[in-house]
Amino acid sequence: MPVRHRLLAALVAVTWGLNFPAIHLSLEQFPPFFLVALRWALVAVPTVLLVPRPRVAWRWLVGYGLGFGVLQFVFLYLAMDTGMPTGLASLVLQSSAPFTVVLAAALLRERLTPRQGWASPWRSSGSPASRCTAPASRAVRRSCPSS
Repeated sequence: MPVRHRLLAALVAVTWGLNFPAIHLSLEQFPPFFLVALRWALVAVPTVLLVPRPRVAWRWLVGYGLGFGVLQFVFLYLAMDTGMPTGLASLVLQSSAPFTVVLAAALLRERLTPRQGWASPWRSSGSPASRCTAPASRAVRRSCPSS
């Protein structure tokens, strides 16, 4: 992997990590609903202006926007405002990935493959063993113990 890509990946990780202390500090000054509205506006305005509308029914577009753009962050900001630690908030928000797979199967009747059903939560756990069993780059495989 080129050095530039590694630096960009590190930048994403640092930005993601600094997001939660920034939320915590902003909640000391502003109410949670105001911050969610501000976040929504800062994301929605450029998105509407710069990203073409997906070719899906309006109900799916609005439902996705409300669920992942508003409700998820309303609950996150309320939880952090009532005392949830920033590290735990980060883990809770990241857990949405495996739940999305399960909810898609339950509510939308999507068929899960064994890989989606079992491997997704295992790999999203972030444990070193999960990285060694996943298709990975040579650098990751070199850091795994030999079998």
